[in-house]
Amino acid sequence: MSYGVLLKNANNGFIVDDLLFYGSQRASISTSDPFYFSLTGFNSSNLMFLNYTQSGNLISSNSTNTYSNINFDLNDNQFYGLCLNVSKPTIVELCEIQAFEIGVGNTVSSNNFVNDSKYILNLSNPGNIYVKTSTYPLGLQTSNFGLGMNYAWPIASYTLQNFLYVKYADTNFTKLFLAVPQVQGATIPNNFQWYELPSSQFYYYLDYSISLTIAFNGLNLSLSSFNGIIPKPGQTILINNYLNNDSLSGVYKIVSITNQVNLTKSEIEYNFPSQTFVIKIDLDFSNSLNYTSNSYYVPYEYGYPALCFSKDLMLKQYQNFAQNDSSKYIPLYRDNFDFSTLLLPLNEQAKFTKQSDTFILGIAVSNWYPDSTLFGVGLNYQIKEGF
Repeated sequence: MSYGVLLKNANNGFIVDDLLFYGSQRASISTSDPFYFSLTGFNSSNLMFLNYTQSGNLISSNSTNTYSNINFDLNDNQFYGLCLNVSKPTIVELCEIQAFEIGVGNTVSSNNFVNDSKYILNLSNPGNIYVKTSTYPLGLQTSNFGLGMNYAWPIASYTLQNFLYVKYADTNFTKLFLAVPQVQGATIPNNFQWYELPSSQFYYYLDYSISLTIAFNGLNLSLSSFNGIIPKPGQTILINNYLNNDSLSGVYKIVSITNQVNLTKSEIEYNFPSQTFVIKIDLDFSNSLNYTSNSYYVPYEYGYPALCFSKDLMLKQYQNFAQNDSSKYIPLYRDNFDFSTLLLPLNEQAKFTKQSDTFILGIAVSNWYPDSTLFGVGLNYQIKEGF
């Protein structure tokens, strides 16, 4: 099987070789146009992973703008990358941890738990990501990676939410922890709780969604609810029953069609914040002549992961309010030991043809950076066939 990957500018569809960032002064943020990847030859892949390289290369500010031989470390010089998924909620693996708490004073650690390893105190002192130091018995130093959690706060003026998680992996098992802002009344304090995620699947592709304004028993829907569209057994539907009994909100499978559409609960076992449902036909806006797609997600307010249909789902429809606000972009940090990764869903266009979500990248420019000087930074992407 041969594979092809093209980077395209979302504004005009042109194929590009490099991402260009708009000029920026020192101590500010420079961002790119929106881009997406067009892929051919990929069958089972549903995710791309994007991250920045660690070193940049200064470009002379003379008339030829030729490359100099001056390389610099982004992390050591207070540069860092930024990212935003403009199609769906932004989900970033902020770093890989080598240790986590299973009880106060009781830490599980991997064989790689050495100086400068990242770890979380998810019980006794949550709210940050820490670095192991040589201080006895266990050095505690906050990490630059922990600063990225501040970008995950729900934004007061609208409902946009970004999601950050860390990953622990060794030869025996893998664990994921989501950083969830703790809401107290109408305010959000400077505090996060780590929730262990029961699954690594963040994206679910579904046939239909509907928001109900009438009573729902969890067993069937009126065929008229489909607005002239004829569903098929085996198709899936996300039901948002927030006005009646939100604990019945969730993903259902269509089992048969008589004078009504008969349903059963899907195979998804748990719900948790950051779960994103990609909808092919949103019945709130679609009819037999007009299909509208959409995206919904489980918000931070849902709280701890729980069995499906065991508590209110609190679904939110994704709306892109942050595209022109770089202060809401999630940092993609990198150092000698680790790096942050943006998850980009791959959406089916045709057989063996996929297109990534649209994204914007940025660079936070160090305050030592000379004005009117250019620099180049590399970008890595990874696609796992069969992932």
